[in-house]
Order: sequence, then C-alpha cells, then structure tokens
Amino acid sequence: MLPFKKGAFHLARQAGIPIIPVVVSNTSTIFNSKRKIFNTGEINIEVLPPVSTSDWETHEDVTNACNNIRDDMIKTLKKLGNSKIPGSKPREDFYPSESEDTSETDVEIINEQTPLKATAVSD
Repeated sequence: MLPFKKGAFHLARQAGIPIIPVVVSNTSTIFNSKRKIFNTGEINIEVLPPVSTSDWETHEDVTNACNNIRDDMIKTLKKLGNSKIPGSKPREDFYPSESEDTSETDVEIINEQTPLKATAVSD
C-alpha cells in the first residue's frame, strides 16, 4: 500500500466529518487492469470504525492520524490476505506492497462474462 496523500484528511477535518477507512483485499488476482477483465474469485471488504477528526488541530495531528489509519489498514489487509481463486493454493507469505506492482503474474484469464456478486460477511 502506497503512502496516503493528506488532502482528504485535511478536507475531513475542515468539514468536521469522520474518516471511515475501507480495506479491500488484494484485487490484482481478480481484475486484470491491462486487459480490463474480471476473473472468478472473492474480494473481501472490511469497513473499519470511524475516526473522529474533531481533535485534529495541527498539521502534525493530521499527519499522525493519517499514518495511524494507514497502519491500521495494513494490519487489516494482512488479516484479510489474498483474494480467493477457485483451484489456487493460499499464499502464506502475503505482505502488502510498498510500491505499485504492474506485473500480470498469477492472473487467470476467463473469456466469458463473469457476473459480479456481493455478499455481506459479519463477524
């Protein structure tokens, strides 16, 4: 996960609204961005608790909150792990990337339309 830009955090502080972090599991195995094709699999999404911006007074407060939220999101992303693809083995060595990876490895191309389906998962 790349470092966050702070513009949205400053806007939330100025508007007096909370930040609601949303973590999406590794979608690179589900969506081939170069070919614009979706493959069969699951994408897990977890919505983290809202973070109040009311006590952010300085630029340093915003920076610290931004870093803390990013750290929480990385922990959650590690917990969610990779997207599940039928027939594939789960990876034990999953770590979020610190830089963008544009490789096309581990992508199964399906030459048919795949309907998108959402399922709510609760703890």
